[in-house]
Amino acid sequence: MARKPKNKDEMDTNQQSDMDIIEEINQNINNYLDYSKDNVTRGQDDKRFLYVNPWSSAQEQELNRLQKPVMSFNKTYDIIRKVIAEQRNNKTQFKVSSLLGLSSEEEINVFKGAITKIARDSETSSVFDRAYDDAASSGFGVWRVYTDYEHELSFNQLPKIAWVSDPEKCFWDTCAVEATMFDSEFCGYYQNMNKDKFKKLHPDIKDPDSFNTYFRDSTFKWIDKNTLAIVEYYKKEWFETDKYQLRNNQVMYKKEYDDMMKDMRDQEDEDKTQFDIVKKERTKDFKIVYYKAIKGKVIEKADWPIKRLPLVRVVCDSQRINGREYIMSLVSFVKDAQLFHNLVKIEIAQALQYNRREQWLSHPSSIAAYTDAWKNPSIQQGVLLYDYDERGGKPEKIGPSEISQTLMEQAQMSERDIQSILGLYESNRGESNNELSGKAIRERQRTGLQSACVLNDNFNKAVEQTGKIVGDLLQKVVDTERRLSIHMEDGKSKDVIVNKPSLNGEKEFDLSKDKYDIVIDPGPSFAIQKADSLDVLINLVTINPGLFPLVADIIGQNIDINGTETLRTRLRELVPQEIRAKEEGLPPPPPPPPDPMQIVLEKQIETQNREIQVKEQKNEAESMLQEQKQMLEFFVQNQKAQQEQMKLALEEMRIEQEKRTQENNRVIEEMKFYATLIQSVNKSIPSREFSKEIIF
Repeated sequence: MARKPKNKDEMDTNQQSDMDIIEEINQNINNYLDYSKDNVTRGQDDKRFLYVNPWSSAQEQELNRLQKPVMSFNKTYDIIRKVIAEQRNNKTQFKVSSLLGLSSEEEINVFKGAITKIARDSETSSVFDRAYDDAASSGFGVWRVYTDYEHELSFNQLPKIAWVSDPEKCFWDTCAVEATMFDSEFCGYYQNMNKDKFKKLHPDIKDPDSFNTYFRDSTFKWIDKNTLAIVEYYKKEWFETDKYQLRNNQVMYKKEYDDMMKDMRDQEDEDKTQFDIVKKERTKDFKIVYYKAIKGKVIEKADWPIKRLPLVRVVCDSQRINGREYIMSLVSFVKDAQLFHNLVKIEIAQALQYNRREQWLSHPSSIAAYTDAWKNPSIQQGVLLYDYDERGGKPEKIGPSEISQTLMEQAQMSERDIQSILGLYESNRGESNNELSGKAIRERQRTGLQSACVLNDNFNKAVEQTGKIVGDLLQKVVDTERRLSIHMEDGKSKDVIVNKPSLNGEKEFDLSKDKYDIVIDPGPSFAIQKADSLDVLINLVTINPGLFPLVADIIGQNIDINGTETLRTRLRELVPQEIRAKEEGLPPPPPPPPDPMQIVLEKQIETQNREIQVKEQKNEAESMLQEQKQMLEFFVQNQKAQQEQMKLALEEMRIEQEKRTQENNRVIEEMKFYATLIQSVNKSIPSREFSKEIIF
């Protein structure tokens, strides 16, 4: 709500500002409605054709003039509804990754779990389904993201997602080219409110009146005397600022940098060095401002906390011709074939209506006396009386006229035309054909559903953009210590304390410290997943039958037949009790009482094992004894051999010693002989000098 002005000058300024923004909103709405009027009109006609009545008033009048029955054989409805149902079976999973690398894996999982919990609490399955339905049937659908309190008794806010029931009440920048319109400079939408409720919420506004609903080329006719039309408007406001590159390669604008440094003022100096500015550049930035207005007055104005517009568009298919966007629904090009099919069926119905079941050929004189009975012979009870005519003839019965075979062929051809235009044939929609296996049928279904691939791609883009909006809002509105409920991948929910200060000055699970990239992973249809899972389980059990009790309940969950619940309950009983107790969070079951026969059998086995063990020990002892005996014999023989060798060596030594002794004795004897000889010579020679020379 706008702040009350303090003086007349400020009042005049605010009033002028309100008038300027109201005029801007009016101008933007006029421009967009003029730009998109053909798309809106065509979309409304397509949706009315599909869900209400394929005949226009002029066409019904012409059929009545020609006295033809006004009938509709809506083959398109069944096909479109099955395309929509296929999307409902898809599972969209958000994937979150850190852009700056400042978050741990656990923090990323907490952030992802918070987004998933917000999506579940907002019942996005219903929101997305309705917008997908709008896109398929009328060309485009819309949902919005907003913030609100967690519950009535809470001051904490969270992002939420809601379906916009009347997408034609939304408007964007005509220069936007993205399918989701996220590149628009502004967006807005009308909402209805009961006047009594509005007066209770805004008692200071006297005589409120609806925002303008009359435009150059169209009029919103959904306003009555008890209803108030309110416009919500989001606008990007640009301004000059500085852009910084930090030492850690992070890039941010001046305001973001100032806010970050303000939050870090209590930290130590060394913690700030990585945030030093290394590059600075003058550039432009924007913020989004939110307005809520009625006729002649802006009743609320505030800064939208993030830089993403909250309205997300889902478009079926679009093309640009001469700068103008043309939106097509799945119904756009099948209407003529459906109308032709209706006309052919009407001709067949009319032929059946006027075709008498019983016809007779007779001379007037034969039935002249029984005219009343012969006026409608098919309902006459009993017999039909007649007279012979003047020639002796009587009435003859003739067969009814046949329906034109050409009409029957045209009816079949027109039905095939409807299927070929939509790209969805009977087997694509679950009807039996010449496929032999369930896998072949599913592959044919997947191929047929590719006809809606553009719609599915645009839908996935819109869901992904929604995840980014919710993620940005989550970082802004969850900025204090609080308990946050998250949804984990295992399907369970838990509470986490986020933004909790720690002893080192940082925060535990600080959602605002990083930038995240959010994408989606659209999975296959739920029916296809179940069929594929069942094939895998059956193959596993076929390979190893012992696995069946461990997966019996999972097999039952993937079977869709009559009595599925009973089958699942009975298969669940086959799962071991300890596994069931663990999955259900119950204490393990007590062990079953011992079986007497089992005890006897175990004792017999134990006795046999003991006997076998004794035999093995005995055999082992005998084997060891035999081995020791062999080793001893080998040792004795070895010792004997060594002794024999020693004896031989001693004998050789003795012989050698004897030889040496004999040789020594011989030498001694020779020496003695020569000594005696010398003495004899010395005695026979008298000369003294000579004796000296031959002294021995």
